[in-house]
Amino acid sequence: MRYRHLFILACLLVVSLAWAQAPPLPANISQRQLAAGQEPGNWLLYGGNYSAWRYSTLTQITRENVSRLTPVWTLPTFMHDGFESSPIVVDGVMYFTTPWNHYYAVDAATGKIFWHLAYPLPTSIPLCCGAVNRGVAVGDGKVIAVTLNAHLIALDARTGVILWDVVMDDYRNGYSATVAPQIIGNKVIAGISGADFGVRGHLDAYDVRTGAPLWRFWTVPGPGEPGNETWAGNSWKNGGGTVWMPPTYDPATNTIFAGVGNPGPDLYGGDRAGDNLYTECTIALDADTGRLKWYYQTVPHDVWDLDNVVEPIIDDITVDGARRQVVMFAAKNGFFYVLDRTNGAFIYAIPYVHKYNWGTVGPDGKATLNKEVFPAKDHDVTVYPGASGGKEWCPVAYDPVRKRIFIPVIENGHIHRMIQQEFIPGLLYWGGTSVPVPNQAYGHVAAIDVEKKTIAWDVRTKYPVVAGVLCTATGLVITGTPDQQMLVLDADTGKLLYNYQAISGWHSAPISYTVGGKQYIAFANGWGGWVAGFDLTGTPGLQDIPYDNTMYVFAVP
Repeated sequence: MRYRHLFILACLLVVSLAWAQAPPLPANISQRQLAAGQEPGNWLLYGGNYSAWRYSTLTQITRENVSRLTPVWTLPTFMHDGFESSPIVVDGVMYFTTPWNHYYAVDAATGKIFWHLAYPLPTSIPLCCGAVNRGVAVGDGKVIAVTLNAHLIALDARTGVILWDVVMDDYRNGYSATVAPQIIGNKVIAGISGADFGVRGHLDAYDVRTGAPLWRFWTVPGPGEPGNETWAGNSWKNGGGTVWMPPTYDPATNTIFAGVGNPGPDLYGGDRAGDNLYTECTIALDADTGRLKWYYQTVPHDVWDLDNVVEPIIDDITVDGARRQVVMFAAKNGFFYVLDRTNGAFIYAIPYVHKYNWGTVGPDGKATLNKEVFPAKDHDVTVYPGASGGKEWCPVAYDPVRKRIFIPVIENGHIHRMIQQEFIPGLLYWGGTSVPVPNQAYGHVAAIDVEKKTIAWDVRTKYPVVAGVLCTATGLVITGTPDQQMLVLDADTGKLLYNYQAISGWHSAPISYTVGGKQYIAFANGWGGWVAGFDLTGTPGLQDIPYDNTMYVFAVP
């Protein structure tokens, strides 16, 4: 079994370092994170800033010279699952993760390894969707990360030595962790994975200095908690609702915004009558206490696995002639939403997919579900978008000057059949079967003008886009496709300006930074065995794409 093989490999690998070659210790990182947009040479947070824009103000790489973009260094990691990591760069040092919980600190200008830690894992872990990890947070002299067996760990930023290691939940019951944590002041915010195993989801805060737990918000409320009445009987105990994308943070109001995933079981709702709060919600929490401020639910009582694990984008925009403080997100159900971030009030939603039939969103923001495509026991139903989205976890990018969101889109349906299923701890709790519609899938990148409430342009790709997006002040939109193509599009028109064929397909999110005054773009490359094995696209032609994981770093010579 590959679990046993990887465990042996992890035990053989140890932290490698030489003190003379150790990276510098990041200084005053908490204050710098608050002003991340004022430090464009670094990439201090998963989304580039707390508003999750994934927007670079660097200007060396432009429309005029992007055709000369070339890899200046690559780093093979010798891993072969989905390479979903988005790096952090602080003062010339890049920190990133790979599948199976390998953690790296490297020279961001050369790729030279300062240290590399392979975290030892149990021989068998219940995983729905590959042994992936989406990245780290850096602060307080530490590199903070999660592990597949649902631990949160802190590594010394200079040496890679483990400083503390805390258990988030019991992996033997189906819990895992894949999120890139977020550091907010003295807190580490991290969510859990495993909704497809019937776990009870939560979003947690820990002390960055010691790992001590500070608060927990249960995304599936228990008895006596508001929202528990939306779960029939004891269904809340296995209600899913995990949070496996980093939250967004508004320092002005000390508010955390996070997307919550699917209920459990995914496709059978017969034993969980009700809206099933706070699954399929965007939630706003007080960062100090974890207290719920408001919520907005995209799909009540979801039976299609359209989990709302999104990266909320915050900004102030003008809509219908009024200046609004908003939170925006592209949901997996194929709709782009804009809410008032002070109270969660619905402003508008528009579809960004070409086809959907699960339901629709009314002018009041309430979803109307199409019961004709509820999964059934005696026949198949076909739902658009499918369980892979609309948009998967892969983050959007937002240009705050152009007021445009750039969305990586999966265009395909799924065929569902419902099965009434007994819950067994540690086993998949789908309550049905789900396969992509064969030979239909394609992708596109949709650019939405958030103030005009229109799609500015929509560029089609041969395969679904399951990589995140980066946009720049010079009008570039950067993403990648499963068939090995890195794409650079014009932010104004969608015109293809550049493409590069890599070793594998793209399934991560690019960033940009500078070292020594030179601008770089880093993009983790590696299609991943689970992605191809699951046949995300339902389209022939990807079976022979290599799975090799390689960190690519590009620059203009």
